[in-house]
Amino acid sequence: MRGVCLVVVMALLLAGCTRNPGEPARDEQAASAAQANEGIVTISGDDTILESLTWRPPAVEIPPDGIDEALERAGEALEAGNLSTDGGSAVPLFMALSKQAPDNQQAQAGLQDALQAVIARGDEALSHAGDDISALRRAHEMAAVARAVDGDDEAVVDYLERIDRADTLWELNRDGERALAGGRYGEDGGGALAKFREALALQPGQPRAMQ
Repeated sequence: MRGVCLVVVMALLLAGCTRNPGEPARDEQAASAAQANEGIVTISGDDTILESLTWRPPAVEIPPDGIDEALERAGEALEAGNLSTDGGSAVPLFMALSKQAPDNQQAQAGLQDALQAVIARGDEALSHAGDDISALRRAHEMAAVARAVDGDDEAVVDYLERIDRADTLWELNRDGERALAGGRYGEDGGGALAKFREALALQPGQPRAMQ
């Protein structure tokens, strides 16, 4: 009887250890199948758009006799592309100057130039925002700066509209890709095709939706 038990145990051990070398493990096969189902689109990392940011200009102190020197520093910062990082950046300096010397035309013109530079940098980020969430977030950061300078400026309002459109496109493409990865292809129930069509209606030929 003891010999029979030993044979049974050996048989069970052999069954658990024996596998065709060319045949993947069951869990590997399952992983491969899942990858095949999701392989068309890969969604990784945090692709959530940040909520609207609030930018507060750093404190800048300009002595009464330091207007010209501050104007020079602000101009140099603008030329160097240092727009809004700290108190030595162009936007905070020009904002402080425009408040301290509201009749100084150079300060007012410099603030407008800095604002246009902020919008240009934001638009540059938006040009890559279709498939790059970090670029979209940079565009949001520039939007926060632009609003702080002059939220009623026509150029700022137009830029904020472009931000809204980019946000909507991102969300439509993201939701469409998730639907596609989940096998929800049709138009019913928020399927992938419906989301991509919405994106293309908002921006015809949008590369991410077309892909």
